[in-house]
Amino acid sequence: YNRQLLEKLRIKSFLLLPIGEPGSWYGMIGLDETSHERSWSEMDVQLLQTVAQMIYTHIERQRSRKALSQAKDEAIKASQF
Repeated sequence: YNRQLLEKLRIKSFLLLPIGEPGSWYGMIGLDETSHERSWSEMDVQLLQTVAQMIYTHIERQRSRKALSQAKDEAIKASQF
């Protein structure tokens, strides 16, 4: 991250984790601390990892539903000929 941006936002510490899996990243999720520098606890990291995994699971479920719906529509169209 850009140090100037962090300073402008007065962010002293941040925890940033990816949403997704290697080769299938959707974005990042993070926490920041603006009042003081801090070391993030293992519980903080685990909590954010859980949230990131929940978001990823939701995205993947939506993608699967969309793909299934498209396949169903294509099968219906193909059967009408």
